[in-house]
Amino acid sequence: MWLFRLDGEKYAGKITSSDWIYEERKGEPEYWKKRMLSLCREMVFLSMINSPHVIKQEEIIKTRTNYYSVLEFCNGGSLQDLLTIRKRFTESFAVECLRQIIAGCQALYDVNVMHRDLKLDNILIHFP
Repeated sequence: MWLFRLDGEKYAGKITSSDWIYEERKGEPEYWKKRMLSLCREMVFLSMINSPHVIKQEEIIKTRTNYYSVLEFCNGGSLQDLLTIRKRFTESFAVECLRQIIAGCQALYDVNVMHRDLKLDNILIHFP
C-alpha cells in the first residue's frame, strides 16, 4: 500500500505486479488465468459497491508492469492495530464496530459478493 495526495485529498494505493500473475508454475495457462480472474474480480467488485462501510475504489491504472488501484484513504489503520494499542475494546465500541462490519457485509451481499478473508487485519478504520 502507498499513500498520496491529489487536489488536497488523501488516497491509498495498492500495487499488484503483473509478475504476480505469472509467477510460480510457469507454463500453466490455467493457473495464470485464475490469478488474472482473481485480480479482475477484486477490481470490478470494489467498483460496484457504493457504501460508507466498504472502501471505495476511485480508479484503476494499468501499466506494462503493474496494476494500480487508487482507493479511499482510511486514517486509522486496521482494527487489529487498534486492538494491539488498546488491548481491549469497550462493549459500546465493540457493538458499534460490529454494526458497521455487518453493514459492510450487507453491501457486499447486495452485489452477490462474499468476503472470504474477513479478519481484524482486513478491517480498516477511518476517524473523521
